[in-house]
Amino acid sequence: MERFGYRSPRYPLDLPLRLAMDGRVQVVRCTNVSVDGLQVAASGGLAPRARGSVSFDYEEMTFDLQVSVTHRGSHGGGLRFVYGSEAERNSIAELIARIVGGQSRREVLPVAASNEIVILRRPSY
Repeated sequence: MERFGYRSPRYPLDLPLRLAMDGRVQVVRCTNVSVDGLQVAASGGLAPRARGSVSFDYEEMTFDLQVSVTHRGSHGGGLRFVYGSEAERNSIAELIARIVGGQSRREVLPVAASNEIVILRRPSY
């Protein structure tokens, strides 16, 4: 996990995504995720400030979310989630909880009012 003072923590995730943007669909690779968005590696490039959607599966969960390009580089860029509902936001919080749960015994809970997450450690017995 990477922590930044100005945005939500990012969690490493190596997962293929279907990115639909500007009338085309490309398979990109997610390199990390936060409650705010995704970092992706995309050989086809990303248009500045473009909007589109990402679709992917993780375990038994299926995601289809609206995104916008926040930054881009020669090998990919950042996508911000454009949540349409609290249920979509909660589904990403659940995804992060599963990722973190697979790395250690911690719980990740969404804090809806502040769009942040809180990590609580379970007591060891």
